[in-house]
Amino acid sequence: MQVRYGKSTDDIIEEQKVELEKGKCFVYVDTVDNAKTLVKKLTAQQIPAEFVVGVKDMTSLQRKEAIQKWESGNAKVLVGTDAMGVGINQDVRLVLVVGVPQDLESFWQKVGRLDRVPGTQGVAVLYWCLGDLQSIGYKTQHAMHEEKE
Repeated sequence: MQVRYGKSTDDIIEEQKVELEKGKCFVYVDTVDNAKTLVKKLTAQQIPAEFVVGVKDMTSLQRKEAIQKWESGNAKVLVGTDAMGVGINQDVRLVLVVGVPQDLESFWQKVGRLDRVPGTQGVAVLYWCLGDLQSIGYKTQHAMHEEKE
């Protein structure tokens, strides 16, 4: 497990380019828009990528097609939100988590995608910045306020 501070998505792609090109990579981001943007950036760098998000933001057919491209090696990277890994039981070599997860359980679920095949060893990297912590604080306060109502 590695932790990196204050990197932009362009810096992350540059830093991890060799590993991303090898395939079997997951990149977790916080929003659907960030997933779509990152896929565009990866594709511009000649790294085939697909995004997989929750059912309200893509059809089950779109999700199935994106996962099949990744499983076949036609897409090297799957980018998505928390719901991305559901139903995928293939080996993952690299998990990049961009932004601090909402809680520890969520983080372990993401990196738990690594090493599902005996004898393999994957790498997880958490990229974060101070804005992530501020965002979590805002979301927590907002959720607490909604509970009181």
